[in-house]
Amino acid sequence: RLYIFTKERGGYLETTNKKAWKDIAAQLGIGPSSSGAYTLKKHYGKNLLPYECRFDRGGIDPGPILAQVEAQSKKKSKSGSGARPPSPGSQDSHDSMSGSQDGYGYPGQYNSYPPPGQGPPHPGYPGSGYPGSAGSR
Repeated sequence: RLYIFTKERGGYLETTNKKAWKDIAAQLGIGPSSSGAYTLKKHYGKNLLPYECRFDRGGIDPGPILAQVEAQSKKKSKSGSGARPPSPGSQDSHDSMSGSQDGYGYPGQYNSYPPPGQGPPHPGYPGSGYPGSAGSR
C-alpha cells in the first residue's frame, strides 16, 4: 500500500517535493505526524525506491535520487529560519561556558570522578570483598 500511495503521487521524488508523506502516513493509519512521515520516507527510500527505479523509472540507479533529496533537505535546514544559537545540548554549546568542560561549570578533570580504574569496587560484583557479594566468601 505504501508503494501504491506513493506511486499515485508521482513516486518518491515527487512525493518528497510535494511534502505528501504526512498524507500517506494518515492514509496508512499511522497518523499525520512529522516523525511518522519521516520514517515512511526513510523506509521507502531504503526498501521501495530501488523497486520504483527498476520498474517505473526504466532501471535507473536510485542513488542519485536519494542524493538529490538529501541535498535539498540540507539546503533547507541551512537556509531555514536564520542563524540560531546552539541549543544547550549541542556540541557547540560548550563554547558558551568558559572554562567549563562538562556543561556544569566544573573543569574537565572532574568529568569522570573517580577516574576509570580507581575508586572503590562496586558492591555485588564478584571479587569486590563486600558482604553479600559473590566474591566475599
